[in-house]
Amino acid sequence: MHMKFRLLPLLAVLSLASFAPQSASADEYPSKPIKWVLGYGAGGASDVIARTIAQKLPDVLGQPVLIENRRGASGIIAANFASKAAPDGYTMLLVSSGFLTNIAMGRKMAFDFFKDFEAVTELGIVPNIVVVNPESKIHSIKDLIAAARAEPGKLNYGSGGIGTGTHLGTELFDTMTGVKMVHIPFKGTPPALTALMAGRIQVIFAGAPPSLPLIRSGKLRAIAVTSLKKSPVAPNLPPISETVPGFEGVTWYAVVVPAGTPKPVVAKLNAALKKVMSDDTLKATLLKRGFVAESSTPAEAAKDMRDKVDTYTKIIKTAGIHRVK
Repeated sequence: MHMKFRLLPLLAVLSLASFAPQSASADEYPSKPIKWVLGYGAGGASDVIARTIAQKLPDVLGQPVLIENRRGASGIIAANFASKAAPDGYTMLLVSSGFLTNIAMGRKMAFDFFKDFEAVTELGIVPNIVVVNPESKIHSIKDLIAAARAEPGKLNYGSGGIGTGTHLGTELFDTMTGVKMVHIPFKGTPPALTALMAGRIQVIFAGAPPSLPLIRSGKLRAIAVTSLKKSPVAPNLPPISETVPGFEGVTWYAVVVPAGTPKPVVAKLNAALKKVMSDDTLKATLLKRGFVAESSTPAEAAKDMRDKVDTYTKIIKTAGIHRVK
């Protein structure tokens, strides 16, 4: 009898302890603000996209979504921070195709991206726009190819840095056309665009957000877009694929969370982001800023990330780009 009375309270405590976390993680989520970690600074494309979306998420989730910028090392610092967060759905990480090139280039990280994170959804794409100086004699992709072939190794192109989308996209163009332009890396796309306006380089496959204002003001001339088909971001520009069949080089964004986050929580985040991304007003706002909103299932996002790493690895190998340790 004495053993029976001692065991009953213990069993009750164990039962409550095992039940409480499941209820909190699945049924009551979210019950506090959610942190959205970015690997780039305020004002950049990633920051603009995330903040625009984060303003609408509380309407669906019922909790604030707080942006935290942890810039540096091409997004690795932010990813390392997020990889150590509790897998409870209260820490999200924005990743881009630019971050995935870290994996393709063999950069050393304190975490394994595909093991330590789970995909939530894709967010959409930012096409690059091929821009030249307004005084340039290059008015089309055919002109660009002809100029590069006429003087091999003399036409300079700028990028936001080694391994960035602006770099790999142009190297893919070189590979597919058989031309060889000289890569001049900068610390970000804005200084590369400044160099283009000054005539120090001849062309950039630049992201839409930083290049569109300069195109609209007449400081740069746009000749093509890097999406596979015509893009609503720049509907009057022909895609490179019209001249180079199959060419595509866009910056892609997605949301991931620490591995082990409960599936019902991932599903709630996926549904919330999908709902927000389908809002016509939000889509129009993002489009004006050079971003084409999309969404996906977690499985689709995970597959797309692996496929992109495979593609970037092939480009890096073909172009002979040095790996960064």
